[in-house]
Amino acid sequence: MIIPVHEAPESTRSQTIANTETGTGLDLVGLIPAAGHATRLALGARSKELINVPDPRHPERAATNPVAGYLLEQMARAGCSRACFIVRPGKWDIADAFGGQAHGMPLAYLSIADSWGPPFTLATALPFAQQATIVTGFPDILIEPPDALARLVTHLHASDADVALACFAAEPADGCDHISVAANGEVLAITPKEDGPTWTADSKTWLLAAWQPRFSQFFSATLNAFAQEMAAAPAGTKKDLPMGSIMVRALAAGHAITSVYFPHGRFLDIGTPERLAQAATFFANS
Repeated sequence: MIIPVHEAPESTRSQTIANTETGTGLDLVGLIPAAGHATRLALGARSKELINVPDPRHPERAATNPVAGYLLEQMARAGCSRACFIVRPGKWDIADAFGGQAHGMPLAYLSIADSWGPPFTLATALPFAQQATIVTGFPDILIEPPDALARLVTHLHASDADVALACFAAEPADGCDHISVAANGEVLAITPKEDGPTWTADSKTWLLAAWQPRFSQFFSATLNAFAQEMAAAPAGTKKDLPMGSIMVRALAAGHAITSVYFPHGRFLDIGTPERLAQAATFFANS
């Protein structure tokens, strides 16, 4: 699996738009990895991204309020010119549900037959978002505040870092990456959840990301290198590449990663039956 790295001709590059939330002029594209199988939820043919999560603040949407819609709302508020779901074959119910637009933002859909993890899923869409600032998150995680992504994009461009990550208080039961940051927001270290991080009372995780166009080339090059590693790996040792591992490699390569911490922020990953049961009251407890 080779990820193309190239620039589009000037005439075909996306036009810069005015970002009403952040006040910056940029082309901002939302990418949503949705190629998972949701085996822990036993949903059959239904995509977990479409699980209905009620929000008492919007009673008019009580009957049809899919969980992925909350990430789309974050992206629209951040000023995305468009967003793209990357799905696997058989998950076209997502396109049926959302159609071609959400919150005034055009939507597109790409299909990936196989993937070595969310980074490879996301990379499928990078050729369609060249020279754009990328924002991404997880479509099965509820996040407050609703303008977290908008504030993250503002911080990214004010700092001129390569990547900005939205950070939240977390604990071991959340099953997340662990992130260490300096007082000025600089990201010092990330331990992917797959590596068994050590947690303390003030531990944090990251859940949303925004990165500059220049970082997309590093992203693609890293995936190509990983694909070559897996091609040479002995049978039975091949593995997926977690999203957190991309950030670990970026730090090792000297890329500047900054963060915005939301001390009063909240999140809920609905990927297990136990957490899904909590979704019905997530917004009621805001």
